[in-house]
Amino acid sequence: MRELLLCPPDYYGIEYEINPWMSRARGADTALVQEQWRGLHQKLIGLGYESTSSRRSRNFPTWSSPPMPG
Repeated sequence: MRELLLCPPDYYGIEYEINPWMSRARGADTALVQEQWRGLHQKLIGLGYESTSSRRSRNFPTWSSPPMPG
């Protein structure tokens, strides 16, 4: 399967800290985040992936993962 659903980082930010690399005080470089996302998107298209973009709402979780077994 070479189809992807991607959400651009319109509301990207550090809302909580779960490791030493996440700092709410330092925050995120929004322009850099958007530039990196565009680069990733273009790379995937160049590799032959089909992409559909979806806009997310502010304060909507960016990632949810299934519970770990065990």
